[in-house]
Amino acid sequence: MSVRIGFIGSGGNARGHMNRLKSIENAQLVAFADVQEEAAKSAADEFGCRAFTDVRRMLDEAELDAVYVCIPPFAHGDAERACLERRLPMYVEKPVHLDIGVAREIAAEIDRLGIVTTSGYQERYLDIIERLKAFLVDHPVGLCMGYWMGGVARPAWWRRKAMSGGQAVEQTTHVFDMARYLLGDVRQVQAVARKGLVTEFEGYDIEDASAANLVFESGVIGTIFSGCFLNVKQEIPAGLDLYCPDAVLKYRRRKSVLVASADGTQEWVNENDYATDADRAFVNAVAAKDPSKVRCSYADAVRSLEVSLAVNRSLETGETVELPLPAGRSGEAASQYVIGRADAAAMTHSVGVGALMVCAA
Repeated sequence: MSVRIGFIGSGGNARGHMNRLKSIENAQLVAFADVQEEAAKSAADEFGCRAFTDVRRMLDEAELDAVYVCIPPFAHGDAERACLERRLPMYVEKPVHLDIGVAREIAAEIDRLGIVTTSGYQERYLDIIERLKAFLVDHPVGLCMGYWMGGVARPAWWRRKAMSGGQAVEQTTHVFDMARYLLGDVRQVQAVARKGLVTEFEGYDIEDASAANLVFESGVIGTIFSGCFLNVKQEIPAGLDLYCPDAVLKYRRRKSVLVASADGTQEWVNENDYATDADRAFVNAVAAKDPSKVRCSYADAVRSLEVSLAVNRSLETGETVELPLPAGRSGEAASQYVIGRADAAAMTHSVGVGALMVCAA
């Protein structure tokens, strides 16, 4: 069965999916929507299909079996609801929302409809992660240390916490998700942060550095660090170290796992095309109408989002935060930052990022 796919958002992140989908035999790209007409047209010209600047028109006029939602954090919500109204399976890029209450509502509707969904936590498909997960079955973890250390991301919206959620939500979410995937759910978060190192960007208001202490339901404890103040490049900007009584395992993001044990030291190097495998799993799940074929459903992505939002809540209050979060305000809600389509286009155009703002003022 050929799976006909539409894209909501046609920028850099979406382009990665498009290029990978070209190699997947049963994937057919048929429509693209973007607030920047030129971005949608560019993709449509390349793949010989239709371009739209209106999401609902694309969903109504194009014959679709599934949709990729590749938009900035602040724009999530309306696009997903529009897909759900039409019972369309979705690949929703992370973070799936900035408000835990809205994200849970979408997850509940997905469950009610029984449709296939997944999210952009592609590292779950790494062959070294599958091997690491199997290794941990017989090797209990005492504590973990994770990190995402880099510089300020290029998009203007990323530097505004109301639009990106900050680094813990927009980037370090990958580390929080990997910790959850390997160690189970988190029940308690306590975080601290600092500012003052990054001063060169207008409108920048996120934390330069933060540290989040986590207590997992399994009893494992850990700390995950976020930093966006570095002006030097690193080969591996993110990772997760796991400490067992009889082994130390260091996951170097998307590259390898270093294993130290009584048998010596070895390195597991990743060999599979994990990102293509993630896209293929979604396409095959849609074709089979089988949600179990993906490794991260939308609902699972919401639980990873919740950890990041708990970090923000702890930074706001200075208190330890218990999970699950209450359904009320979970940090700087996206609804506080509603901008018009023209403003969204100007903002994304200024940094060369295709994005879709679907809640036009």
